[in-house]
Amino acid sequence: MTAALDTLSDALAAESRHLAALLELLEEEGQVLRRGEAVSLAAITDRKEAWIRDRAALEDTRRQALSLVARALHIDLSAVTLTDLARREPAQAGRLLARRDELRRLTSRLSALVQHNGFLIERSLRYFRGFVSSLVGAVAHPATYTASGRHDVQAAAVGLIDRRG
Repeated sequence: MTAALDTLSDALAAESRHLAALLELLEEEGQVLRRGEAVSLAAITDRKEAWIRDRAALEDTRRQALSLVARALHIDLSAVTLTDLARREPAQAGRLLARRDELRRLTSRLSALVQHNGFLIERSLRYFRGFVSSLVGAVAHPATYTASGRHDVQAAAVGLIDRRG
């Protein structure tokens, strides 16, 4: 049983390192979003895609380790939790609960960063949508009022772009 738990602990440690790398990446993404650096954002997106590809291999490793533990304990794979394993294997409880707590901390922080970055992305999109709408409106419809607020008959009569396309 110890070997199976060692394999699981190693797999969880690797996942924790991987999640910590994503945490750093999302923090960097937030800084880039605040600065509005489109080129840097594209590079971060590429790095996030690579992170996702690597994640799949780590999940497979964890799944295999969990299968070993479940078979050793003669329990269903879906019933395996770190809290239950710590209860069943008191000698291993310290490291199992430490892994659980680390994963909880990382996933909580990741969730907060994803929400924050999502807010920044939405704000940027609203800004650019408004900017584009303003540009389109300014090109399609020349101002018909002067700076003083009076109606400008000449500006209203001149249409650079007709409505027929």
